[in-house]
Amino acid sequence: MRILTNATIGCGKINRKGGFMTSVFLEFVAKPGHGNGLMETLRDVLPDTRSYEGNQSVDVYQKVDDPDTCIIHSQWDSQGHWEKYIAWREKSGVLTAFVEELEGPPTIRFFNKTGT
Repeated sequence: MRILTNATIGCGKINRKGGFMTSVFLEFVAKPGHGNGLMETLRDVLPDTRSYEGNQSVDVYQKVDDPDTCIIHSQWDSQGHWEKYIAWREKSGVLTAFVEELEGPPTIRFFNKTGT
């Protein structure tokens, strides 16, 4: 399953290199009762994400009244950097294992901060 299938493009915070930084919001629902286990998996793999070329930050949020519903918010130098990262995660098998723990495909949205 390609994780990019549900991606939609949004609308620039300037990154350190003078270009627009892209925020990626990945929302997912884990299989019932699997949300906390996925948080443990993310704790293990996100250090590599944070050090990946083009990544500025990554934070994970769990819904207050439903720990199986989560959002990963990451900031990248560009959407292209994020796509390169996702291809690497797909190739390594980490992404496939992660997606298998979900109720359905994640929702992925890309945004640039407008400065207004």
